[in-house]
Amino acid sequence: MNINTVSIKKFEKIPLINDLLNNYPNNSDELIKNHIINTFGSLRVLELYLYFNDENINIGDITLNDIKNYIFFIDYSNMPNEYKNILSYINNENIIYLNDVFDKLLNIDDLLILLPYNLFIKYNNYQNYIILWVKNNVDFVIKNREKLTSSDFLQDFIVLYNKHNNHKYYKINDKVITNFDIMKFVTTDIKSKDNILHDLIEAIIMDNMFITKYIHYIVINNYSVEFLIFSVDVELILISIIYNNLDIFKYFISSNVYPHYKNIPIIEAAKYGRVEMFKILIENSAQLPLIHFINIQKNPTPQQLEIINFMKNSVLPNFQNYEHYEQFANQNKKYIRDTKFFDRTHINEENITEKDIMDGGIFDINDINNNDIDIQNILNNFDDFVLDENNNGL
Repeated sequence: MNINTVSIKKFEKIPLINDLLNNYPNNSDELIKNHIINTFGSLRVLELYLYFNDENINIGDITLNDIKNYIFFIDYSNMPNEYKNILSYINNENIIYLNDVFDKLLNIDDLLILLPYNLFIKYNNYQNYIILWVKNNVDFVIKNREKLTSSDFLQDFIVLYNKHNNHKYYKINDKVITNFDIMKFVTTDIKSKDNILHDLIEAIIMDNMFITKYIHYIVINNYSVEFLIFSVDVELILISIIYNNLDIFKYFISSNVYPHYKNIPIIEAAKYGRVEMFKILIENSAQLPLIHFINIQKNPTPQQLEIINFMKNSVLPNFQNYEHYEQFANQNKKYIRDTKFFDRTHINEENITEKDIMDGGIFDINDINNNDIDIQNILNNFDDFVLDENNNGL
């Protein structure tokens, strides 16, 4: 086939040619072919186009110069789908000679995202396009997680790094990969489980809802119910309160299936003046231990004053029933044991001490009565009630 005799209309699917045909309706063949020759040196790019698009023609060997010109032609003509045809001709040997071509492209992104990893990293300026390339090659990244996370290639995608165990979590297009096998960790020994819990705590501290949900999902699908009681119902909620991460707090409260364990977090909500969290806990049947309500009135912050007023005006039951604290403690011995943060020592359930009960937020009614404090009077007039330094009522 003699390309010089082929009608230019044969190429009208090419955006550039179509535009030129519209601009030069008369004598268009000669004008457009001259434009192609002046821009690309010859009509060779049109031959390559016919060859790549199923025309049965003999074009001889495709040279490095052909590759360069055709890449320019694709870019200049705005037909990125054509890159797939030239891609197989780019290899480890010739890509170093294409760097100058890449740098001159108007829309280099369209080509770079198609390059396999081994060729992409040979482009001189590939560092500037890692984010783009990774987002368009997620399947490759997932399959080659171990190799890619052992270097800095995915550095820009780290959304959580726990320096204590060197665990890194990467977020790519709403997918998470890690630099370790997280499923192996959650199905092995307790030390490995603790490592994952440390990651979850770090995510809460950093107010990273996405990773918090991700690790929590792994936890609830692979840990025992006993562990969930320890992790979800107490410590994780407490951490979200301490660091004032309201959205994460709401997430854990909404996923919590043990509502009667919320009496511990409400103590921290009152202590730190987390008004919105406190209200949510009250609305979810939590009850504040009376002694903690008394304590926040000593030198209340503005937020604690808001909590005090909320308690005064609330129609919900606000305080634990201290007359039955022993019954509560006996029914929840295992819970009290499990709230010992990271303590995996199995306390003898028959030896739950008064200190255990106190640490668990359950208080002996005698601790109040011994100081001649009238509980009912406190409930009726709590906003006027204060304690002196010896906890005696005034």
